[in-house]
Amino acid sequence: MSNSEKKIYKIAIIGGGAGGIFASTIANYFNISNILLEKRSSLGGQPIELYPNKFIYDFPCFPEIKSSEVIKKLIEQNNKYENSNIKTNIDIKNIYEINFQNNLYFLFETNQEEFLAEKIIIATGNGTFNPRKLEINNQEIISKLINYSIDLNASVYKNKKIIVLGGGDSAVEWANYFVEENITKDVTIVHRRNKYRSSLFMIDSLEKNKIVQKLNYEIVAFDEANKSITISHNENNQKEILNFDCLIVQYGQIANPINIKILNDLEKEKGKYKIDINQKTSHKNIYAIGDATHYNCKPNTIITACADATKAVWHIAKNKYESN
Repeated sequence: MSNSEKKIYKIAIIGGGAGGIFASTIANYFNISNILLEKRSSLGGQPIELYPNKFIYDFPCFPEIKSSEVIKKLIEQNNKYENSNIKTNIDIKNIYEINFQNNLYFLFETNQEEFLAEKIIIATGNGTFNPRKLEINNQEIISKLINYSIDLNASVYKNKKIIVLGGGDSAVEWANYFVEENITKDVTIVHRRNKYRSSLFMIDSLEKNKIVQKLNYEIVAFDEANKSITISHNENNQKEILNFDCLIVQYGQIANPINIKILNDLEKEKGKYKIDINQKTSHKNIYAIGDATHYNCKPNTIITACADATKAVWHIAKNKYESN
C-alpha cells in the first residue's frame, strides 16, 4: 500500500490506560482525528490488570470509587463520540518518521494495519508487562486451569473453591475481594514467604474474611487431571494437597521493554520520558503523559494522567493550524 492510500490521523495515542482513554476523549471533543492503540485485548491498563477493586479517594466528584469503575466511566465517556477510534490487540512493529506531501509524519507499522500520524502521545504508563508464570523446579507449568488475570464477570467464580498464589498487594487484595463481594467463601492464599508484601489493612482483612492462609509454602506439584496442587512447608517439609476450582497466580509482572528506536531515542529521566510544561518530549511532535513521564514531585495517580492528557491534546488543538 502506498503512503497516499494510508489513513492519516492527527494524533496516534499509544496505550489504553486511563490517560490514553481520556486523551482520545479530549481529542474527540476537539474534533481532532485520532487513533488509540492498546496492546492488550481490553482497555484499562494497570487499574484493571492489577487492582480493579482498589478504592480511589482522590478522584473528583467521588468520595470513593473503585479504579475499575473509573475506567468504565472513562470508556463510556469516550464511546459517546461517534469518531472514537480505539484498536485493541495491536502490536506496534515499528514507527518511522517520513516526509510525505511536504509534511513530516510518523509511519506506524502494526500487526493490523499501517497508517500515518502527525503527532504521537505516549500513554504507556509503566510499560507493558507479562505476568510471572507458575514454575516448579524452574519449569513453567502450562495449563488452561491457571489464571494470571481475573475475569471481571464475577459469576465465573460464584461459590467456587479458589486458590490464590502470591503474597503481594494484588494477591492479598484478590483473595479478600472474592469474600467481601459475596462471590465465594472458599478462598485459600498460598505464599512462599512467612510474611506478606502488602498493606497491614489488607493483611488484617484476610483474618477477618476467614481466608485460609498457607504461609512459607512452596508449590511442588500440579495435578491438572484432579485440579489440585501439592504444597510443601519450607521448614518442616510437611506436604499438603489442595484442591481447587480456580487457580489464580499473582506473582507480579515482568517488564516488556519497548523496542522502537524513535521512542527509545527520546530524552529520559529516571527511566521515564522527560517532558516540558505542555507534555512535549525531546521530539517536538511526540508527547508523553501519565506514569510514562517524570518530573520532580510528580504524583502517579489516575487524575494526574487525565490532567496530562488534557494538557497535551489542548496544546495540539491550539496549535492545530500553526507551526510548532
